[in-house]
Amino acid sequence: MQDLKKDLRLALVQLEPVLFDKAACLGNTLKKLAEAAENGAEFIVFPELSIPGYPFGMTFGWRIVKLSATPLRNRPHMVFCSQGTS
Repeated sequence: MQDLKKDLRLALVQLEPVLFDKAACLGNTLKKLAEAAENGAEFIVFPELSIPGYPFGMTFGWRIVKLSATPLRNRPHMVFCSQGTS
């Protein structure tokens, strides 16, 4: 059985959305993602609704983004996105 890692480097990102500008939201998110990865983060948390930057009900649609940040390509990683509403 593989030993579990004792430490995890966590990054909590504070990011304000650019309302109604999907490209700017994705660009800002990718910049922060690359910055966190370059600083050794293994788990990166973004605020709810920071990526879409739109009011509830307006769809963002599926989007594939080419990750050009070298730190992200140099080690295995996984992305999970969840949007919650209250």
